[in-house]
Amino acid sequence: MNTDIYGNLMTALAILAASAVVSPLIAGTKRKLAGWINFALVATAAILLLHTSYAVIFKAVPQGSTVIHLGPSGIYFLVDSFSAFFIAIIAFMAMISSFYSIDYMDHYHDYSLRGYYFHLPLFILGMILLVTVDDLSTGFTIAWQIMTIASYFLIKFEFREKGVVRGANKYLILMQLAWLLIVSANFFISGAAMGDSIHSLVQKIGYSSHVNLYIIYGLILMGFGFKAGMFPFGQLWLPDAHSIAPSPISALLSGVMLKTGIYGIIRTFFWMVPHGSDVHFNGFFWGCVIAGFGVVTLFIGTVQSMKQSDSKRLLAYSSIGQLGYIIFATGTALLLLNTESGYLKVLSIIVIIGALYHVLNHAVFKGLLFLSSGSVLYATGTKDLNKLGGLIKLMPVTAVVAGIASLSIAGVPPFSGFASKWTIISSSVLAGSEIAFLAIFGIIALFTSAITLSCYVKFFGMTFTSAGTEWTIKHEVKEVPFG
Repeated sequence: MNTDIYGNLMTALAILAASAVVSPLIAGTKRKLAGWINFALVATAAILLLHTSYAVIFKAVPQGSTVIHLGPSGIYFLVDSFSAFFIAIIAFMAMISSFYSIDYMDHYHDYSLRGYYFHLPLFILGMILLVTVDDLSTGFTIAWQIMTIASYFLIKFEFREKGVVRGANKYLILMQLAWLLIVSANFFISGAAMGDSIHSLVQKIGYSSHVNLYIIYGLILMGFGFKAGMFPFGQLWLPDAHSIAPSPISALLSGVMLKTGIYGIIRTFFWMVPHGSDVHFNGFFWGCVIAGFGVVTLFIGTVQSMKQSDSKRLLAYSSIGQLGYIIFATGTALLLLNTESGYLKVLSIIVIIGALYHVLNHAVFKGLLFLSSGSVLYATGTKDLNKLGGLIKLMPVTAVVAGIASLSIAGVPPFSGFASKWTIISSSVLAGSEIAFLAIFGIIALFTSAITLSCYVKFFGMTFTSAGTEWTIKHEVKEVPFG
């Protein structure tokens, strides 16, 4: 069964690679057909990946790292319940975004779609690789570079528009810096070699000096923090990249790609940990650091989103805030796990469940919000909230989808976003009975949820109900066609 899991993974990756070859060949003359072919191949790969994830998570198939040889060298892959969870999210959102692209991208009459349909499946392939390779060197580098370079070209798709190339170039440079930070950590691990699996690094990292351990985990946190949009790194690239990319790509960037940074933080700080009484890894300290960064990220990102009048920039800054909740929960779980209290250890399990639940919620609902914003842009030609309003009568389906997604992200009961946020916040407040600053962090997170609600009242209200100060919408506006 273990062989089937990795066989399915390789088959899905091969199908995505095939889409990158076939779809661009057709896109030059038959743009919509290219979109359908890309969707069919991506959906096939996604269904295979979803089946694989289901088998790993719910059927308890044997889980272990395996080496897959690419030429003379081998790369370690690991598909366990944790990576399968992220595989499922990537696969689902890839399928949704690919379907949405069929009609949405067809309206870019002045741009060739060859590059788009070449890089889109490669972007998806790179993200799948990143959550399945089991090292921080060779395989990780291949996955990171495929994901980064493909997404770079997708972000700069509208290269003729002002600021697009600059924003994309900034993204590329900072993602390469993030890669360099993560890979550099290997050089501080005693006896580490290129291509070592995470399991092998765990055996070696315990021989590293006290100072080197802080350097190793500091580099890893900064590198994956860049990818996850953690303050202050996210503000350097995320709002520009998410707002200038085509809407299907914005949905993947915010809904999925940011989560690969979360994956990396959890995988390294919970799995790549040395064991033994003579080892100097300070999990409590790193939990405090990560939780602190998370609280700052969720508060500042949410406040910044309130100031935006561009719908996609508002959603981008909001993504920083929402990732802050996940980072905060991850840090809280780590520090609680490294206490002596059995009660706090139980809370650590609850709060990490809340973090992963919010990963899922944010992936789906922020993806839907970017796609809804894209539909409005497609129909009206503007992202300026001041020029929108009254669309609930003209685009009722889009309004309903955006409304549900907004309520969930804002944490309004009974929507799923409430459950994940409440799990995170209540767990931190309960832990505050023994670690006081966690209660303070939880109260800040609760207060920020109210700001989030205000932000989405603004987004939904200025788009779909009341008219903005420069309202220019005409009654010819209608729902975006599909198919």
